[in-house]
Amino acid sequence: MKNMTIAISALAIASAASAGVLDLQYLSAGAGLEVNLIEGADSRDIFVGELEHEISNAMGADAALNGIHYTFCVDITQVVSGAAAVEYYTSPIEDMPDAPGIMPMGMVKADAIRALYSSASSTLEAGSLSDEYAAAFQLVIYEIVDDFDGTVASIDLDAGYIQATAVGGGALDAGILAELSNITSGLMTALANGEGSFGGVVGLANATYQDQLVYVPTPGALALLGIGGLAATRRRRS
Repeated sequence: MKNMTIAISALAIASAASAGVLDLQYLSAGAGLEVNLIEGADSRDIFVGELEHEISNAMGADAALNGIHYTFCVDITQVVSGAAAVEYYTSPIEDMPDAPGIMPMGMVKADAIRALYSSASSTLEAGSLSDEYAAAFQLVIYEIVDDFDGTVASIDLDAGYIQATAVGGGALDAGILAELSNITSGLMTALANGEGSFGGVVGLANATYQDQLVYVPTPGALALLGIGGLAATRRRRS
């Protein structure tokens, strides 16, 4: 087990609306699994799941983001920043990914990502994500960014631009498939309930490196867990 500090502030919700500059440093992979990811005509074995990052030098409304977070990415065409801290900016999710030659996802897909985080908020706040859940959550994000058209049928890892198999081919792990079903069902329910405006997720963008999504629990939700102050300790399986 290891500890993770999550910065909490109601003002952080507003940071996605007006870009702020901060430093982001990749630390390590978190919960997740290796899969074979098919992106159009390309196929490669990659890790899908949480990525541990440290945010520093965020100021103003974004200052509460400073600390260590587990993130998920929205951009599979680029890589994480590596050992050194790199300058990023907070970004509206609909304007991501920020990568050469890639069109931003737009509002429909951004609303789906916000609804996804809303539906998963209690799980993300509890921490200790299983490898299967973290992998499935990341795969659903990839599906939303590249294939989502507003319908549950468009989230399909057997069809479309983004597909996935087990490493070496064959069906994905049964645990991943079960979590995919649960996460997708929760997403569609959240969209039907109008949760596409959920403010508890912040986009971090860089034109050269992989864009990230940071979950920011609301102070009220953490108060229910008996956690106070500006920072809380989240524990997850190592």
